Amino acid sequence: MLTSLNNSSDICNIMQVKTKTKAMINFQKSYIYKLVNSADDQIFISGGTAPTKIRIFQHKQKAKNIKYATSNPYKHLNTIGWNNVTIIVIEKFPCNSKMELLDRIQYWVLKLHPKLNIK
Repeated sequence: MLTSLNNSSDICNIMQVKTKTKAMINFQKSYIYKLVNSADDQIFISGGTAPTKIRIFQHKQKAKNIKYATSNPYKHLNTIGWNNVTIIVIEKFPCNSKMELLDRIQYWVLKLHPKLNIK
């Protein structure tokens, strides 16, 4: 599945979604994804439960925050431009906890060796 934000209605819909608390997260909706770009072969692996359009929007917002903007993935993706970034679901992974999801993300990081996951 490929998702990118291409129009203002996507952004308006996403902005209406309220932030979930940890107690509200439904890990049965978990998936593993990679952020890819059309400029080079560097990828970033992560996971989530929110719809992919919301997840990529969250990444874009976080990348604007000075606290995170200098981190390896955001620094690179900010440089090449978010209009070149797409989110691709690698695997749907229904699970019961954040730890299970993190373990599965680690599996994919070890398998794919994404450069942007290196600190």
